[in-house]
Amino acid sequence: MYVVDQSSHRIQRFIAGALHSRVNAESLHFPTLGSNLGTTVAGITSNGGISVTQLKSPTAIFVTPSSFMYIVDNGNQRIQKWRIGEPSGSTVAGGNGPGSALSQISISYGIYIHNEYNIYVSDYGNHRVVLWNAGNTTGGRLVAGGNGNGNADNQLSLPYGIYVDQNGTLYIAEYGNHIISKWLPSKTTMFLMHFSRQYLDAKFGITIAGETAVAAATTITTELSPNQLPNVPCADARWSNTSRVLVNTSEGNHSAISLLFDPYDFIIDVNDNIYVADGSNNRVIRFATGSTSGEIVAGMGSGGKGKSELAFPTALFLTRNYTLFIADSNNSRVQKWKYDEPLGFTVAGGDGSGVTLDKISVSYGLYVDDQYNVYVSEYENHRVTLWMNNNKTIGRLVAGGNGNGTASNQLNCPRGIHVTTNGTIYIADYNNHRIQKWTRDASSGWTVAGQSGVNGSSSRQLWNPTAVLVDQYNNLFILDTRNTRIQKWPPGSIDGSTVISIPASFIGYSMRFDQAGNLLVVDGLHKRIISFPVVCSSNATGRVFSRPTSVLT
Repeated sequence: MYVVDQSSHRIQRFIAGALHSRVNAESLHFPTLGSNLGTTVAGITSNGGISVTQLKSPTAIFVTPSSFMYIVDNGNQRIQKWRIGEPSGSTVAGGNGPGSALSQISISYGIYIHNEYNIYVSDYGNHRVVLWNAGNTTGGRLVAGGNGNGNADNQLSLPYGIYVDQNGTLYIAEYGNHIISKWLPSKTTMFLMHFSRQYLDAKFGITIAGETAVAAATTITTELSPNQLPNVPCADARWSNTSRVLVNTSEGNHSAISLLFDPYDFIIDVNDNIYVADGSNNRVIRFATGSTSGEIVAGMGSGGKGKSELAFPTALFLTRNYTLFIADSNNSRVQKWKYDEPLGFTVAGGDGSGVTLDKISVSYGLYVDDQYNVYVSEYENHRVTLWMNNNKTIGRLVAGGNGNGTASNQLNCPRGIHVTTNGTIYIADYNNHRIQKWTRDASSGWTVAGQSGVNGSSSRQLWNPTAVLVDQYNNLFILDTRNTRIQKWPPGSIDGSTVISIPASFIGYSMRFDQAGNLLVVDGLHKRIISFPVVCSSNATGRVFSRPTSVLT
């Protein structure tokens, strides 16, 4: 048990069943304990201080599975990251004195670390919750409140304890409003979580487990992978044809950190940071939300085959714990790259290009399921293979693999793929101008969009599709590249409808939804990423709940 000993300016670790002196415990966090001795694990003086070895009136703590403590050092208006067993910590948020700027923290009694890296700070004195992205110590991003002390939907009143679920939904114990409020990712207003005959008079937060609630809303069952971001915010969503450039506004071939050279794929995390497979620069770059300059997170740009190198990466997948899976095409392998690590490790292929199942060819599509099994779309081998977690020696054929052709058991240069939780695979069958659906363990697939082997521009046809997404309503979204459009294909329909007309000069390689439901596309010709904003009708706000009256736990 880890205890915030506020008056003694320290963090104490206690052993289950042992007797110890009394502490002023303002906040507790219970990790799995393996030691057999209680001790001071952070803070060295009873007087408090501001040095890296000291704390001053700490009020909250979060301990990650990797043995890092994140401590609200309240008297110093900062968050300290402290590895258990180390004599000092480092500032990862705040530390710029009290204030209301997003680079500052006032009084805080709550902290949550999402996926071990991003820091949510309950800023009690500023009536807000601020998210500090991993690695960014200069300023946070407002995710709840920040509009003064009040009870409006866009306000908080003295937020205390907080909890963030796996989807990035934020729950806040509002001490001043006597409520638990729920804030969805990328939203600016909250939902009231009202408990029948129960109001909150204590100042400690509680955790609401899961997403179960009683509300006057339709329940929708989704097949989305737990590793996949939410997508369409409302059933009648539309997208504007007026695009916005998010990454790279210059043409030409570039190696500067703000520019791209043959970007083939990208992925978006829960904080809308964009990770780009920068192909000819032999690297993966992360662009923070709103930033025009990136940070290299994988590869050295040298194009080698060492563990620290990549050679023409062409496809990406990002898990909830920020682990990257990278199709390292010129090395004929898939690399697994943990967050903030200098090296990657091979999880598929790596023995050269070939047609045997221990090898992979060029890939423009990856998917990782919730068991961390890796699906690889092999463009040149006309197949999709599945590489089980912790088995990098050989893959298993799950689609195609019968040569280049239009038959139901064949593929022709597959590109993007989407896999549901029941193992169904949707494949952008590029040169067959169709989307193929393969169920688990099937020996053949069937066409669910397009006309097999026939290109065209009618509502029933596709021309070189490069990406396919499936939303929570089971609609297909298809990047119909040669027709310069994005098609929406309802389940069971023989026709699609154009939701976005892409300018004719664009070449779309890959497509993703961001947290708000905007559609983002890699424009390969101009080496940039563009965003098409989502629009909902006036009676479809995109909220999951509208002021529910009770919650089940």
